[in-house]
Parts: sequence; structure tokens; C-alpha cells
Amino acid sequence: MGVATSRLLLLLGTALLLPAALHAQLNTCYQATIDKRTITYTGDVWRQILNVAAQRRVSVSRDSMTPLSDNLKPEPKVKKCLGAVNDRLQHAPSLYTADAKYYGIVSSAGAFRKLAELKCGADGPTGATGQAGPVAGAIPDQFFSIGSIVLYRYCGGAEGNGYIFFWGWADKSDSQCIGDSYPAMYKVIVDTRTAKGSKNKMYTLDDLRAAETKGDLGTGLDRGTASMAAEVAALMVAESFRDNNLKYLNLMLLDIAKARKVGIDALLAGYCPPGISPAQCQNPNGRNKGIHPLAFGGAQSIMTLGGAGGAWGMGQGANSDFGKTYEAGLIGEWLIDTQKGKQLAASATCTASLPSDKDPDRVSVVKLFESLLGN
Repeated sequence: MGVATSRLLLLLGTALLLPAALHAQLNTCYQATIDKRTITYTGDVWRQILNVAAQRRVSVSRDSMTPLSDNLKPEPKVKKCLGAVNDRLQHAPSLYTADAKYYGIVSSAGAFRKLAELKCGADGPTGATGQAGPVAGAIPDQFFSIGSIVLYRYCGGAEGNGYIFFWGWADKSDSQCIGDSYPAMYKVIVDTRTAKGSKNKMYTLDDLRAAETKGDLGTGLDRGTASMAAEVAALMVAESFRDNNLKYLNLMLLDIAKARKVGIDALLAGYCPPGISPAQCQNPNGRNKGIHPLAFGGAQSIMTLGGAGGAWGMGQGANSDFGKTYEAGLIGEWLIDTQKGKQLAASATCTASLPSDKDPDRVSVVKLFESLLGN
């Protein structure tokens, strides 16, 4: 682990166990120059503005889904992968048929965003405000493609709602199913790409960026490719569905990881970030190694349900003090790495409340965040 990685993990992790420290972290002052405007906000205000941008995107398209691409003709029957890896996939339709909801080939971050905002099962996107409940008109079975890989989005409600699975190859050939947890998916990538005789190299951060922003999985097709597609879709669609802010944070994490020379495993392997209690980390081999806010622990129910009998965000999810602090810290680090931002001393004067929607500084920040998704 390099110095830069250690600094990031320490910044995001060491103070996350005490309420007083949490409060102080949310009030850390970050300054950046955007559109020639010097803007100084607390970490929590930066986070709130990002959430405003994320919620705005949802309100635009949630009730009027537009095509993801021009390539919308229904696929012929695509064989479902062989081998039951969990009940949800096992009980999915046995064949992809012409009347299933197929949303085309995803080829941009904006297209992933549209899928994340598409109604799914009984729960809608939460964002930092934590709204949840029945969503009228939700579509139960959703299919889409990344390159030649067909993916299935489970929308049956309850735990696991919005999960995404590798379904099969678009060329109708046989395939083997892949587990849905991050450790399981990442293991397939590593085992396939590092196997003796493999013609395909292990994925890099640049490869992950190409997949998340262009739907580009490279030219070598193998089980590792299929698992990479499932991981990217899980991060860009399933996790963004649970926390709207991740539509932007996923892309910020790529910049942070590259600037700090963080390995791709910190984003994809289901590692827990510092500060997560052992009870809420189901991937102990990767404890304190992760930086993705929702991929930790291998994606377990406590993060989507808030623990036994709880609602979303009641545990250490996006709406908890931990989640808010973690996201504020990520935004601050991204400003430092990409916008020549800086963290100011505790004594600095800093805007600590959300400005009005017409405030020029806030407008500039929203514009910056939205630029991450492109067109």
C-alpha cells in the first residue's frame, strides 16, 4: 500500500468511529476554483449539492424512460447461463423472449444513469433523502447489454431488488453463471485473466474507466469479460439505484484511485473501507482495503436494508452519519485531485449551509458534477 493510498484511507477511515469526529469531518472545509469562481464549502455542503444534481437527474427521466441507444430491436432467444448461483437468477425467465423489456446496448455513463433511474420492483432510488416505497409502473424483468454480454436486472422487490446478473452471450452460445457478490465476481476476473495461457491481460483502472464511461470491455472475450460487465453494471446501475449520489461518485472514484495509485481491487473486490464495523463487513480478507462506499463487504443485506428489520440507511448506509461523512470525504479528495482544490484549516471561514438554487457558486458546482456523466 503506497503513501497516497494510506493517506486516502486514513482520511476516510480513522475518524469515523466517534460521533464528535464524524461531525468534525462533515464540517471539514474544502475550497476549489470552478468557472473562475473560488468556492469554499464544508464537505457536507459539497455533498448536499451533489445530491441536488443527482435528484434532479432522477426527476427528469424517472417517469419517461427514453431509449438507451438506437439498437433496440429485440434480441433473438439468448440462452440463460448454466448453473444456479442463487434463487433470483434461478427463477428468472428461462429464455430471453421478444416481449421481454430489452433496453439496448449501454455505451456511455449517461446510459448507465438512465438505467439506474428506471423503475425497478417495489423500491425506487433513495439518494441521501432516503425515499422508498412502492413505485407505480415498475418493470419486473429488464435486460440490457454491454458489448456482446447480456445482463439481467432483478426487479422482484425486497432484498436484492435491483441486483444485476450475467445472463449470457449475445451470440446464443452456452455460458456458465457467475456469482452476484463482489468477491465472487472479482475472483472470476482474476482467475480468468491471470490463468496460465490466458491471452487477455488483467484489467487496469483505465480499462475500468473505458467500461464505465463507454461500455467498452476490450476485444478479448472470456468469463472475465462477462464478470467485468456484471461488476460495472452493479456499480453503475444497481448501486446508483440505491444511492443516487453514486452516479457521480463512481466516476470520481476512478479519478481518486488513479491519482492515489490505488489498485483496481479496492473498487471491485468487495473490500471494506476503514471505519466499517466487523459486524457489517462480510469480506474480512479485504477489511480496510476498499474505497467504494457501497461495494464493501461483498454487497450484503445490511447495506441495502439497514440491518435486521431496518429500513435503508439505518445501518452504515448512504443515509447514516458514516455514509454521509464518507461521501463528503470522497468529494473533497476528488476536488483536491482533479480541481486543484485544497482542504483549509479548521479556523477558515466556510459556507456551512446549502445555498439557494440560483446561487452562482452552487450553479457552477452542479454544472461541474453533471459534466462527469457527459451526454
